Amino acid sequence: KSKNNRNMIISNMKKTNMTNKEIAKTLNISTRTVHRVLNQNNHQDQKFVLELKNQNIIKKSQLISMRN
Repeated sequence: KSKNNRNMIISNMKKTNMTNKEIAKTLNISTRTVHRVLNQNNHQDQKFVLELKNQNIIKKSQLISMRN
């Protein structure tokens, strides 16, 4: 739970345009940890977008098959 909380804090700090180094210094963690958390969040966002696109493709193909 505390890791999820820390990850959310890191993401929110990044949204305020803080650098990874500034975030790491503020939270007393390594810049590598900040980098890893931000990359993990980015990967999850990309995966979510891909899932949405796939769902859209399925819906479109179902509509096309219904027309035929």
